[in-house]
Amino acid sequence: MEFKKFKDLINSEGTILSLVESVDKDDSTNERLYLKANCLNGKATIYCKVNQFVLELFFQGRIAVKELFLIRADEEFIIEYNDNQDTVICDDVFIERVINNIECSNSHYYVLPQSMRSNAPFNEILHVVERDYINGIGSVLANKKFGKKWIFDNGL
Repeated sequence: MEFKKFKDLINSEGTILSLVESVDKDDSTNERLYLKANCLNGKATIYCKVNQFVLELFFQGRIAVKELFLIRADEEFIIEYNDNQDTVICDDVFIERVINNIECSNSHYYVLPQSMRSNAPFNEILHVVERDYINGIGSVLANKKFGKKWIFDNGL
């Protein structure tokens, strides 16, 4: 799947968490917005679908970075590791080894230093998301792996 960067949500001398848009012509879902985060000590990148409601909870400080991903644990994740891009179905082992190792995973938005986040996330990000994106529900199970199998296959 191919992505286009939309906006950094957390940045500290490099992107930690960003909002990206799927530009993949083969994507059979109407959900185009994803979160992109570094995980496994910067060795991997994880993507998960996101919508305006979840972003709003995050910007209000109600959920931490990790919870942005756990809210969508019933959906597939895309993970880039060792020059491969795999679709992974979340399970307990994947949560323990990957989701819990997302950079800033336990951080709430307004606890982060001002230099790492947007001054006005509701105006700069949510307003545009509300206006330009509608994430519905849709998914096709194809070429997906359960988290435990993905971890085993990659020797983690």
